[in-house]
Amino acid sequence: MKNRRVVHSVDKAIIEENTKSDKNKRAFAVTLDLILEEKEVHQRDLAKEIGISMSVISDYRRGVKMPNAATLLKLSSALGVDCHYLLTGIKSEDFGVAKNLGLSQAAISQLKQLAIANVLIDSAGDFIASDAFRAIVSLSHNYREIAHELSKRADDISSESSDLQQIANEANLYEYYASKALSEYFDKIRETALSKSKTLKKTDTGYIRELSFVNRELEKKTKREVQKNGKHKSDDD
Repeated sequence: MKNRRVVHSVDKAIIEENTKSDKNKRAFAVTLDLILEEKEVHQRDLAKEIGISMSVISDYRRGVKMPNAATLLKLSSALGVDCHYLLTGIKSEDFGVAKNLGLSQAAISQLKQLAIANVLIDSAGDFIASDAFRAIVSLSHNYREIAHELSKRADDISSESSDLQQIANEANLYEYYASKALSEYFDKIRETALSKSKTLKKTDTGYIRELSFVNRELEKKTKREVQKNGKHKSDDD
């Protein structure tokens, strides 16, 4: 499928508006839009490939309608993805993780990228297991709710300015505590690193002293061998 045009993603607000009461339709619309953008496939080319109108593809992307089973299979084949991924936004091999942990495909993919290097996944594991991670996730959830409430109240002309300011202050408080939790986490890492550094320096000092002794002994032995070999050469002459 050749791409001959610039591919633009659909405004997420439009999808949200069209799929307020249908999470399945929202997941399909968001996933289809993401795939088209990632693969740089224009909806007109896709429509031509599977034999439907471009307006129908547009409706799919905006969350207006869902495809039937036959069209879903055609979409899956044309885009090179499985039907489960198209419908849910979760790849088949990641379904168990998504179901058990409630993670999005983006989150799972991010963890997989970290897992490429053991050092990175160790760091990620330490962070996820930390109190800071739990605090930040919790505060982030609260912050989102407050921000959503602020957005709704701001559109209400009857809302008092003092009420809006109070909500905004609460949101700022969550942001502050999240930043504080992260700062304390990094402080702990730094303190641990400094502690190990001091221990390492002590170890290095002993190691250098030992290495110097070995070098001196090796130097003495070398000199003795040179002198010995030189004496033997003189006797031969």
